[in-house]
Amino acid sequence: MLTRLERVDHRIVLMARAFRLLTQITLIVTLLLLYIIVWTLPAPTLYSKITLLRQSWHLSEVLKQPPILRAELEKAQQDLGGLRAEVAKAKMDNDELEKKVDIAESATKDLKRKLAQAQIEVAAEKTRRSELQKKLEEEKKRQLDLAEKLKKLKESELPLLNSIPDDDK
Repeated sequence: MLTRLERVDHRIVLMARAFRLLTQITLIVTLLLLYIIVWTLPAPTLYSKITLLRQSWHLSEVLKQPPILRAELEKAQQDLGGLRAEVAKAKMDNDELEKKVDIAESATKDLKRKLAQAQIEVAAEKTRRSELQKKLEEEKKRQLDLAEKLKKLKESELPLLNSIPDDDK
């Protein structure tokens, strides 16, 4: 028969085998559950399923994000309000500048129109002046011709007039 020590050793060996078997079964069940969990994840490829699983490990961080994101959103909305106010002010300034530019452009257009009209009037006056100068030259020529004819007439008729006796005296 077995001694007490051998029996204890035998029990320890049996317990170790049972523990090893239980550990192997537990590992197999765990791996099988993990495989089932990974297989049922809503992702098309194994890589994307593993990525999704990794993300689920950080779920506590994801659950902490809403308050942080709300604070960031509120800050962004405040910034947005400030930016909208700046945009509205810039639009008002732009509208004022556009009005000033329109006024300046209309004044420029008016001045250009007046300049064009003045240039037309100057051209008309130059034409009129040249016509008047031509007439003046013609009149001067005519006057010279008449003066020359008068001189010729005096020269030709003066001896005739001198030859007529003065009977009136």
